[in-house]
Amino acid sequence: MDNLDNRSDPIRKKYFSRLENVNKISEILFYMSAIMSFIFIFLDRYSWPITYSVLQISFVIMIMAFTLIGIFIRLYFTPLANDKRLKDFLSHAYGESLTHEKTSGYYNNDMSSGNKKMAAQLLENSFFSKEIISKMLVYIRIKTCIYAILWLICILYRKTDLDFIIIASQVLFGEQIILKWINAEWIRIRFNFTYDKLYSLFRTNENFFNVSVLESLITYETSKSAASITLSSKVFEKLNSSLSEEWSNIKSSLNIK
Repeated sequence: MDNLDNRSDPIRKKYFSRLENVNKISEILFYMSAIMSFIFIFLDRYSWPITYSVLQISFVIMIMAFTLIGIFIRLYFTPLANDKRLKDFLSHAYGESLTHEKTSGYYNNDMSSGNKKMAAQLLENSFFSKEIISKMLVYIRIKTCIYAILWLICILYRKTDLDFIIIASQVLFGEQIILKWINAEWIRIRFNFTYDKLYSLFRTNENFFNVSVLESLITYETSKSAASITLSSKVFEKLNSSLSEEWSNIKSSLNIK
């Protein structure tokens, strides 16, 4: 197994950690605005005019901040982090320095530079990614089920206020719950597909291998961009040791040195 103490990943530390923090801020704003929406249902604007006005202004500011952060995540933070990761990936694969911010201790194989080495690296990436997203999905599925059950209770209970149902529906079907779960399930399938395809490629002829490696890289990278799911660094750290050991076994089975 590779020595985990010698590993360093400045890209995760600088770019993906920042992306995770911004995502957390976005999630907090989403739930705060949802809670504030429920407060408006029960707060009498005529009995509490000042409080109502302050909350209304705060709500508008919160929605604007949530929207702007969402735009920055999709158009700046996510593309920047993925671009840096791809440059590092290609630098290791072809032995060329496309960036000064390079990982150390990862992609530990002795394959010659080129498509073969890139395939081994991509196999490693897809292996770790599919395991991490599978672990994340346990929490995402539980959270989605809880919200869905609460929403159904609201729908089935005849005395539930219509405004309450509308807001609950907006929360459930917002980006942080239902759509996040669907995206996570979708990207898990794509990661598994990439891994399975690359695993089988190591047993095929050279020409088909070279073309399929590039196809698999495109599938992997476009899947990350489309899903907009950031893999959890906490889950990565938790699984890193066991996955690294399993990855060493996979390398041996495919004669990746």
